Amino acid sequence: MAQERMFRIRIDGENFYTGRDLKTGAVYGSPLLHAGLRASFDGAAAIVARLNDVGYDAAVVTDITGRPVSAENNRPSSVADEELVALWGPS
Repeated sequence: MAQERMFRIRIDGENFYTGRDLKTGAVYGSPLLHAGLRASFDGAAAIVARLNDVGYDAAVVTDITGRPVSAENNRPSSVADEELVALWGPS
């Protein structure tokens, strides 16, 4: 069984989404790629849509290297992704 690719969410030019305070609605982020929440593409896209709704217009889905991706270029793992997984393990 193939492992599903994981994605991250960039909330602005420097920070990756790490979560949201359920009481206040505050959005938290980190400049550290590895600290960002990991999700399926559909899950990450749903979070980005919600972030866009509350004013985070720069929020985008990224691959495990931090490069923005979209539904159109969400392809099966590339050689580069396979090399990263071999080096760092699954995201």
